[in-house]
Amino acid sequence: MSFVRGQHYLLKTKSGEVWVIYLENQTLLYKYFPPGRHYATSPATLVDLPVLEYSTVIDSSDNIHLVCITKSGELKYFVGKPGSAMNSTVLAEFDLKAQKLKHITLLLTAKRVHIFHLITSTVNSFIWAVMHSFWNGREWKDQQIGEIIAGKKVPPYTVDKDSRENIHLIFTSAHGGKFFEAQYKKFNKLYDLWSHTERINNLPENTPEVFSLVDRNDNLHLMTCGFSAVDNKVKICYCLRKEVSRNSSSWEPVITIHRPAQAAAWPLLSCRDNTIYGLWREQSGYMFSRSEDGGLSWSYPAPVNLAGKSALLSYNSNYPPDAGRIKIPLFPGMAGSTVNLALFEDYQVVPPFSPERSSLGGGSLPEVGRAAQEENYTAGKNSSGPEADLEVEDSLVREDIKTETANEIPAAVSNSGEAATNTQPGGAESVLKEKTEIEAQLEDLKIDSQLVCQAVEEIEGKLNNLEQGLVAVQQAIERIKEQQDEVRADEKITRLDSELQDVKNSQAGIERSVNDLTKKNKSAKDTLAELEKTRTVLSGEIAFLSTRVKDLQKTSETLAKQQDEAGQLIGKLSSYQKRIEGDIDKISITSGAIATVIERDIKEKIESLGKEMLDSRQRSEETAGQFNEEVKGLRDELLRLAEAQEEMQNNLVLSIQELRREFTTAQGASNGKLEEQLQEIIDGVRENASHMAFLEADQKAFQEKAAGLEKEQEYMQEELQRLKNRGFFERLFSG
Repeated sequence: MSFVRGQHYLLKTKSGEVWVIYLENQTLLYKYFPPGRHYATSPATLVDLPVLEYSTVIDSSDNIHLVCITKSGELKYFVGKPGSAMNSTVLAEFDLKAQKLKHITLLLTAKRVHIFHLITSTVNSFIWAVMHSFWNGREWKDQQIGEIIAGKKVPPYTVDKDSRENIHLIFTSAHGGKFFEAQYKKFNKLYDLWSHTERINNLPENTPEVFSLVDRNDNLHLMTCGFSAVDNKVKICYCLRKEVSRNSSSWEPVITIHRPAQAAAWPLLSCRDNTIYGLWREQSGYMFSRSEDGGLSWSYPAPVNLAGKSALLSYNSNYPPDAGRIKIPLFPGMAGSTVNLALFEDYQVVPPFSPERSSLGGGSLPEVGRAAQEENYTAGKNSSGPEADLEVEDSLVREDIKTETANEIPAAVSNSGEAATNTQPGGAESVLKEKTEIEAQLEDLKIDSQLVCQAVEEIEGKLNNLEQGLVAVQQAIERIKEQQDEVRADEKITRLDSELQDVKNSQAGIERSVNDLTKKNKSAKDTLAELEKTRTVLSGEIAFLSTRVKDLQKTSETLAKQQDEAGQLIGKLSSYQKRIEGDIDKISITSGAIATVIERDIKEKIESLGKEMLDSRQRSEETAGQFNEEVKGLRDELLRLAEAQEEMQNNLVLSIQELRREFTTAQGASNGKLEEQLQEIIDGVRENASHMAFLEADQKAFQEKAAGLEKEQEYMQEELQRLKNRGFFERLFSG
């Protein structure tokens, strides 16, 4: 899994080759340890693209699988062997300006590929989605399986598989907004389904960091680094879940391994046989604890001694001695020109250097070994380490050769001396002569010893070259075997070619469908453009109608004013009517007063006439006729005045009624005309509104159709990508 920056992946083949893959300045590099060699080749580029995150594993056929996020946002998958052309495909593309991706993890099972990663939006980077993409042997699937709520730094998750290829995921999330809680999920291989999210209880209240692994007995081991809510002190805790391949497993009670006095982080786990190693980092360095009973009890914490250039290493091995014994998902160690794992002193990822192998011709360093030696010398390791041991052993071998040659010379001298003492006295001259010859032989032996040393050095160089040639021959043999395998696989290749042709035909059909959808999309866009023009025209008409409505509102206001004026006029007419009625009343009062005056005059005249009658009856009789005529005339005058008053009242009532009819007629005509105009405008607005609603409905239908076409086009493109991925993984696993 991709856990921290500077992480190294160690991949060991069945034959003992070791590949070291690491990321440096967005460049993915690799180094190679040949079988039995203690030094690596010079670093070389593995992927010719800038890489941000990656994860890699080795399968049972010693092929390396690698998934990475490139700087351009592509999620790419590679399979093959470093140094040769690797097959690759693009699984997905991301917009890295709007999205962030972290902690990509590749998990490989039998003919299945699982990829995990975290993704969030740059707008809200506090919520991370846990994504799972996998090939199940039939199709490629993508799904969100969890959610992590965190701050600026999101804690990593851990995944591992059991013997039945079920996957176990553990992550932490601050769902309450304050404390991190550990969560557990299980993926069922038979049904391709994830279980519900389960909270792991009895851990410290705030547990931001977790690490887990599944051992060969299907026991899930969990180590956490958390804080107690009571005193806010760090706790290193351990929890076990036995036989997780069964559905009825549950968590055992939590064990507190250590309470550091200072800050702690990065809990790690690894196992070798039945021994579980737990590590964590404190300010002074790494600390570890060991359990030899499957996690039931733990040793007292002790510091980890790391000498040299340290790094976090992820080890994955097909080497037969390692099979089923060693599991190291992440562990501290050294990854320079040599590779070593902390706490595994008796186990070497790369076989150690042996002087016997050097005396047989493997002692001199190859060019890559000398380059690595110079690299370590510049890093301050010239006085100790495997490289210095190599130089010492090589010099010791040469001194042994020189010592053996020097010992032969005194032995020859002593033997010659003994021979000289055993000769007779008469042979002094012959002894001197023999002595001279021996001294000459000694000189020759010295020269021969020097020549032997030079020859040994030349032989070592030649053996080194022969060893390099042997490696080249082995590589050539492997290439020949691969070519033979390729020749044997012609039938499979033919079958795959036919299947590939079917896939290509399907892709061509999909591309034709995509082109048709593109054309339909274009026509839909043209229709949308026309609808947009119609909408613009209708908007102008609506604006015109709005102006008309405003004018009508003004006209309505004017009519309202006229109604107010008519009301005022009616009020005036009513006041006039009241005044006329008052005048009639006055006339009635006046006529009554006139009648009263007349009656009073009549009485006065009658009284005067009565007095006159007393004076002269005759005179009254003469004037009686006149009086009767005058009374009759007055009565006629009263009747005439009464008729005139009644006629005046009738005329006034008729005038008032006529005025009321004229006003009502005028008001009704005005209101009717206004209502007709308003009704015409309302009918026009309703008609335009219905037409506009119809056009909007058509536009909405076209937009929905265009959106459907776009979705269908996206679906076809995704289906095309799925077919490409399907063809890639089918070719991969069928081969």
